[in-house]
Amino acid sequence: LIVVASSQTLSTEVNALLVLKGQWEDARGNLASWNASSQNAPCSWRGITCNNSLVISLSIPGLLRGGNLSSAIAGLPKLTVLDLSNNFLSASIP
Repeated sequence: LIVVASSQTLSTEVNALLVLKGQWEDARGNLASWNASSQNAPCSWRGITCNNSLVISLSIPGLLRGGNLSSAIAGLPKLTVLDLSNNFLSASIP
């Protein structure tokens, strides 16, 4: 069985990740590659791993200086790995 992500799913994932980025303090520009117009977004972004064009991993330990984790994370339905350690984030996992 081969699953191919629809453009709607990709758009939803890009939007979810950009919402999350907007709530994080990225003073050093570590997430500068997180740009909707970048080629192969979001799979080419730093800290993102995809399988069949769907985000399965978000791993950015120690890259942020604070912020919140919002319910936008639910926009990543195939996410199985989440590593936000050492980022000084507040709020519980939604």
